[in-house]
Amino acid sequence: MLKFTVLRWIFLGYCTGLILANQWLPISVWLYVLPILGLLILMIYGVVNIQANFFVEAIAEGKTNDKRIALTFDDGPDEVITPQVLAMLEKHQIPATFFLIGHKIQENQDIVAEIVAKGHLVGNHSFSHTVAFDFKSSSKVQQELRATQQQIATIIGRKVRYFRPPFGITNPPIAKAVRQEKYKVIGWNVRPYDAVSTDEKIILKRIKKKLQPGSIVLLHDIKPLILNVLEDLIPYLKEQGYEVVPLDKLIQEDAYF
Repeated sequence: MLKFTVLRWIFLGYCTGLILANQWLPISVWLYVLPILGLLILMIYGVVNIQANFFVEAIAEGKTNDKRIALTFDDGPDEVITPQVLAMLEKHQIPATFFLIGHKIQENQDIVAEIVAKGHLVGNHSFSHTVAFDFKSSSKVQQELRATQQQIATIIGRKVRYFRPPFGITNPPIAKAVRQEKYKVIGWNVRPYDAVSTDEKIILKRIKKKLQPGSIVLLHDIKPLILNVLEDLIPYLKEQGYEVVPLDKLIQEDAYF
């Protein structure tokens, strides 16, 4: 798919050509309207589909043919669910990556420390994680990234390199802020919608259907049902010969600066 920066110049060149041609030839209004509509459709697709890499490059899977995958958890730390997820992962010796929301960190510093102490990775998931985040200027996005970065660094003594945009939304301001802060954007290619679904069987079915070598699985450590999902998912992965590995090993990108 075309990148936003390339498409923007193509569109501007096209419009400039039409304006110049209109000096000598009658130009139908549809030659203006249809490309504008097409551009809007592509931009909307790029905004909501992080795998499209339309505005910023996002790593959505590992490049491997081996049955190796990574588990990631968003929207924590949660004072109730996250410790239980950690206990289950420890029981099965499964590594994971937790993308943390800044405003939740302050009251759960001990959980963040526990995540890292148990060998898991952490990443930045914005400070506010609200819909308003997607409408902020690049400077405001940077403020959120830096605030969350500082919270994490204070606890673990390291600066994180991974960033996952709230809701998987990207746009030009977010892309600019991410580049300036030198983050690696992490997406996914398995999304079972466990944050909104109430049916554990459907969640598992979605994971099984999309799972493939190199998959990055998006889960959430904020709802009790994730515990039952993991209880069924982990044995299934072992039965199918999948190895769950740390995200940095799967994508070959350092998790910390």
